[in-house]
Amino acid sequence: MCPLRLALSMSVIGLLALVPGCGAAGPKFAEETPLSSPVAPRGIVVLPMALAIPGATALETIARSHEVAALLLRRTDLPVLGPLDFTMQKSPDEAMVAATDTDLLMREDGRRVDVHDWITLHVLVTENRATNTRDIVDERQKDPKKKVFRQSGFDSRVRVEVTVRDAMRPRVLGHVVLEADDDPTNFESGGDPRPGITRLVEAAVNRLVDGGSAALAGRGQRKSRGDGLIDNLPAMLAWGAPEVPSLDSKMKDEPEMLREAKVLELWDRFAPGLGVRDMRAATKHSGVIVRVARAPLRVGDIVDQVGSESVRARYQFDRLLQGCVGACKVGVWRNDEHVDLHLQWPNAAPLVVP
Repeated sequence: MCPLRLALSMSVIGLLALVPGCGAAGPKFAEETPLSSPVAPRGIVVLPMALAIPGATALETIARSHEVAALLLRRTDLPVLGPLDFTMQKSPDEAMVAATDTDLLMREDGRRVDVHDWITLHVLVTENRATNTRDIVDERQKDPKKKVFRQSGFDSRVRVEVTVRDAMRPRVLGHVVLEADDDPTNFESGGDPRPGITRLVEAAVNRLVDGGSAALAGRGQRKSRGDGLIDNLPAMLAWGAPEVPSLDSKMKDEPEMLREAKVLELWDRFAPGLGVRDMRAATKHSGVIVRVARAPLRVGDIVDQVGSESVRARYQFDRLLQGCVGACKVGVWRNDEHVDLHLQWPNAAPLVVP
């Protein structure tokens, strides 16, 4: 996979420049409709990512959707609603508009969520993959008749489409399509299974945000963006959508010990270096894990409530904390005991708008 580098110039040429670093097969923008400046949403709904790639699962869908939400928390100043906030009525590749594709307006807990003046962000990833075969010469053979091996690999072309729409109606507000060659075998065990896809999605989302940064920056009222927190893995395992069954449902007939082993193995991807004790606690208790201490929160704490609302993802923690006036009551699991803390963190500095 060619390393991806975004040019930092704010000129038209600079913004469009993707420097592939290894020839004409590098990443390129195929289509683009920049966000128009009048778009000034009150928040962003991140719909579950549609993954048309081999081996895609519900866990992969929700994990990559959370990565997009985390990217928006770093790049914008708006509250974010994500897949753990609502129940899908359509499959991820059909979900486009929040008001009609989810039960966002009438959630199971009876509260009504008004998404007028919000926008939805939808990511579609497709992959065309073909098998290739090439000869490999064993250089260790000193005989003039060198030994030749046949090795099979993959030729992969990935296409990432990021679309922003009105949350209430199917009106496209912005659209970016990015394409690049990728190597599906280029990954590290226990980490991101497709780092090439991750880089392409990040580049496309950044491009769309940069094109409408003045509209998406918000008003500088954020208190936290979920920094130093890890999303709740059990909630991700339980997540599913039409035509995308949850990993929990697939493992329900397996022995409990095997299921637990699989869950502990997954923590190595989402929270590398997390101790076994913290893994077990985070699997047992619903909530986001604190990886970076920020008083009064400590490393290993599991935050499961902000006010009276439950928390299972960073975007929920950030959004609920933004809504607090003064000190905010937070429920935390600490050393297998549930304690109440009060957070009164200062507002973060407003984002710099280029």
